Amino acid sequence: MSAFTPLTTLADASQELARHRSTSVQLTQTALERIGSGEGPVAFTHVFTDSALAEARASDLLRAAGIVRSPIEGLPISIKDLFDVQGRVTHAGSRLLRDTVPAAPRTRPSSRACAPRARPSWAAPI
Repeated sequence: MSAFTPLTTLADASQELARHRSTSVQLTQTALERIGSGEGPVAFTHVFTDSALAEARASDLLRAAGIVRSPIEGLPISIKDLFDVQGRVTHAGSRLLRDTVPAAPRTRPSSRACAPRARPSWAAPI
C-alpha cells in the first residue's frame, strides 16, 4: 500500500484556478479518479459524480465570465456523513440508520453530529 500524497492544498488549488492554470473540471476529475482508487471506494458512502462535474462546468463558465462567487469557488469538496444532504440518508457511520428517511431540502449537521457522549463509568465527575 502506498502512502497518501495530497494532491495540493486548497490555497494552491484556488490560486491555480484564479491564474487559469487549471479548471474546476480538471480538479474535480482528479478528485473523482482519486476517490475511485485505493481506499476511496470504502471511505466514501456516495459519490455525486454527475452533479460534481456539472457544478464544475458551471463554475468554469462563471469564472470565464469573470464571476467568482467565493474563495472556494470551483474547488471539489467532500461532505462527511454527519451532514444531511437533500435526498440522501445520513448514516453517521451506523448501519442502524440505513433505513432512515432521506434528508429534507437543505444541508445541515444531523442531530447525531452533536450528540453528547456518554462518559465511561470510570470517568471522574465534572
